[in-house]
Amino acid sequence: DLHATQEKTGMYKHDWTAPKESDISGFDPRSINSINALTGGKGHAPAFSTNPLAPPEDLWDGNRCADDEELLGKLCYKKCSLLTDGKAPIRLSAFSCGKSRGFADFFSAKVVTLVPCEGYDISGDEAGNGCPHKAGTCLVNEEFSLGKCYKRCEDLTVGQYPHRTSADTCCKTKNFLECIDPSNSHFSFGFNVGGGKGAESKSHSPNTKYTELGH
Repeated sequence: DLHATQEKTGMYKHDWTAPKESDISGFDPRSINSINALTGGKGHAPAFSTNPLAPPEDLWDGNRCADDEELLGKLCYKKCSLLTDGKAPIRLSAFSCGKSRGFADFFSAKVVTLVPCEGYDISGDEAGNGCPHKAGTCLVNEEFSLGKCYKRCEDLTVGQYPHRTSADTCCKTKNFLECIDPSNSHFSFGFNVGGGKGAESKSHSPNTKYTELGH
């Protein structure tokens, strides 16, 4: 019967032991503000913007740049850990990455080129791997150009001129010299717009509210 089954399977055994008073003394349940705190974890639960056009950036990671970027001075660069496959994860300058910030590693740092906006002196993938930029990021339907966020040329021209070369010009190719040819580029004041609403309907600086809460 049911009673015999419960006895046989040990359902009546008291395997649980109440915690000692010393284990919970001084504990304030109000200090638990997340599952992570409850379980003793050291990380954090990711938080994301409610704007449907905002990129999926972790807003609690202490990083004011995009998730694949790092801040040096006042500019965001693609993370050295990504650029070097983890071999030189510490950014030492705009052009160099190293294993640490130690004296010896500083002089043995990896440098690809000293040409601005190339090598390690670039922004992250989301920003198009162009020149480093101010802290923050653009909306998902925008692109960086000369440090500002613009609505993507690909959307504005229905794919015919997908590459932005200036605030008012979109081009068929990434090659700047080829874009000088009028047949390859299209100029319009209507291209100088943002992809959002309100203030973000105009071209604008990258916004840190999409990369980190409190900034």
